[in-house]
Amino acid sequence: MNDEQEDEKSDEDKTTQLQLEAEKQTAKKQEEEKLVEESIVKAKADTLKRLAEEEETQNCWRAQALTELQEQREHAARAASQKTGATTSSREPSSSMKKFYKPASMVHNTPDVEIRVLKRERVVPQIGSAPDLDDEPPPPTPSHSCEACI
Repeated sequence: MNDEQEDEKSDEDKTTQLQLEAEKQTAKKQEEEKLVEESIVKAKADTLKRLAEEEETQNCWRAQALTELQEQREHAARAASQKTGATTSSREPSSSMKKFYKPASMVHNTPDVEIRVLKRERVVPQIGSAPDLDDEPPPPTPSHSCEACI
């Protein structure tokens, strides 16, 4: 009888050990799955952050390019006015031209407006022929402050 009790006790001990090992393996697998899920979430967040930074950089480049185009246009206008004998005292466009041209900071983050402005910049306007743009809503202000956007 003693042997039977010892056998039952050793069987119970083995069963308990097997259960503990199974629980440890299950916990280990769950921990590994959790780590994999966390790494996936982190990778997605990093990708989204990188894409947002790239988009912001492209918007800055776009704004800077528009600013450079505006400066080139102003330089060409000054050169043309000097050639024709007219004088301009400032870098600002004339009051009739202000309706026509938008500064680069005003078209930031609005590709449809940028395209329209770029198309307009290719046309040499005649005095008094600027279209009326008063009905357009004001463009959004930039969400950051780089040199080109300020």
